[in-house]
Amino acid sequence: MATQAQSQGRYAVVNTLLDTTDVTLIDSLSGRQGDNGRIVYFAIKDGNLPHNLDGQNVVLTAKDSAGKVKQISGVNDMISATGGLFSMLIPGEMYQSAGDIEEAYISVQDGTGTVISSIPVTFTVLANNILFTANASKDYIDSVQKVVDEANSRISGLNDNIKAQQLAYETLKTSVENLNAQIESKQVALLNVANHFTETATFDKGVITPKFKADSVKAQQSHDGNTWHNLADDDAVVHKTGNETILGDKTFTGTVNSVAMGDSGWQPLQLKSGVTAKYAKARKLNGVVTVQIADLKGYYQGNSLENGNQIAYLPWPAKTHNDDLNSALVDGTYPFMYNDDIGFAAIADNLLYIGHVKSPTSNSNQTLSMTLTYPITTSDVGGSVSL
Repeated sequence: MATQAQSQGRYAVVNTLLDTTDVTLIDSLSGRQGDNGRIVYFAIKDGNLPHNLDGQNVVLTAKDSAGKVKQISGVNDMISATGGLFSMLIPGEMYQSAGDIEEAYISVQDGTGTVISSIPVTFTVLANNILFTANASKDYIDSVQKVVDEANSRISGLNDNIKAQQLAYETLKTSVENLNAQIESKQVALLNVANHFTETATFDKGVITPKFKADSVKAQQSHDGNTWHNLADDDAVVHKTGNETILGDKTFTGTVNSVAMGDSGWQPLQLKSGVTAKYAKARKLNGVVTVQIADLKGYYQGNSLENGNQIAYLPWPAKTHNDDLNSALVDGTYPFMYNDDIGFAAIADNLLYIGHVKSPTSNSNQTLSMTLTYPITTSDVGGSVSL
């Protein structure tokens, strides 16, 4: 026996305290073949009191006129759990077969799925004679269908990934084939093989060449960015011969051979026999020789010249007869004071001697001191200077 469900506004009232033989007819559940997504509102009561749905779920199970089982689990919208008010979304599978529902019930379950109460209900599916095609009714359980749909979605996603990977593989294969073709036709540079560049190559980060190799012609040329020039004609490089000016500070880490640079430090002079001095020394610095003699005596004895007026040997000659600075054998005169009057010393090659004294004396204790400088000869002096 079916009893028309009471209405509470838009809600169809379902009473959990009705006898299990009493079936509640819910018109809002009735629909036409092809309906899909119908929303039905329910108010579950325990007698006249609202049923509290906190922590509970509602399931609609039905066997349609074709004998196929349909099950809809879950609330679409819990409007008021304490008031027992909610809605359910009825899918199109519930409206596949026209006719009265053979059997249906709404069950209230706790969180573990245990049925707390079940209320028999009924409704009708009206025939839709306008439908061009109507699918045969099939069993439908939404929880199972969700699993199936999820599996299909994953399979579809997996299939998409496989297609994407296949496309990537085909793209990579094409790229490799193109690269191989370029290698075979020598259109790309390769490691560990000889490469021949027939066009201009630009390297933004420079070129590292552990073992640089060039032909003998290019090795004797420089390049200004446009043209090769012979190094002998390039004023931007240092040449082996000729006079050149090098601008800017330069640092030499090895040995430099020079006739005019370096510091010899002070060196003692070799005095002639019979000549004494407090000290007699010489120093070559950057091509200029400085001679210092203090308290020299012994070249005058009894108002006569000893040793042919020769004083000492110099370690660096000042003049030779081949010197291109001066054709004379004597390289200048150097004044000094002797016996409160003037005197002159002179240099010939590497020999220092007294050229003249204005006021000679027979006093053997008479001394003289002198400091003189002279440039070294350009033809007979050289050596390695460590800078």
